[in-house]
Amino acid sequence: MTMERVAIFIDNAYFKIVQQQEAIPVDYEKFCDEIIDSTDQSSRFRTYVYDCPPYQSNPPTAEEMKRKSGFDAFKYNIIRLSRFEVRTGRLQIQRDEKGNILKKADGTPILRQKGVDMALGIDAALLAATKQVQRIILVAGDSDFVPAILAAKEEGVIVTLFFYPKGIVHDSLFEACDERFPITRELLQKSERKTREKNKIGHK
Repeated sequence: MTMERVAIFIDNAYFKIVQQQEAIPVDYEKFCDEIIDSTDQSSRFRTYVYDCPPYQSNPPTAEEMKRKSGFDAFKYNIIRLSRFEVRTGRLQIQRDEKGNILKKADGTPILRQKGVDMALGIDAALLAATKQVQRIILVAGDSDFVPAILAAKEEGVIVTLFFYPKGIVHDSLFEACDERFPITRELLQKSERKTREKNKIGHK
């Protein structure tokens, strides 16, 4: 059997929540090795991690600067791993129809990722159209990624979803993927990061 090449796409905003919910910091290389093992005769082509720098007000607060420093350290560590790429978008404050800032119960603004789904879509389309991979493994739960999945499938790429069963997974995303596997506590424990310095979760 021919060894198929696999690209792994990780929505890090989603994956950070999974790690925080289970209180298990993950070694990203180990995690990728574990989920690759779930597919037969596969080798990892590359892992793409999609994330946004934390929001910074003008001027930034001490807490915001601390979060930005954590994000920079995370990105620094990830891009030095073998066959890993980091794609960054931006966080945008959400407003109502009148332009008022929407806030959480604690008074902090509601933020939404921008540009992440576009970056993932471009990567998926390019890898699929140029036949560089035969499978995409997606770690995500957002329906924004559905167009990218459908485009990759049109090129004959198999799309496998790894989702957190205790969290929200949009039905359209679940249905669009060819295969689905839960991110279990056991899987996270197998991938647990043993040192504090390597590929930290990043900002909260």
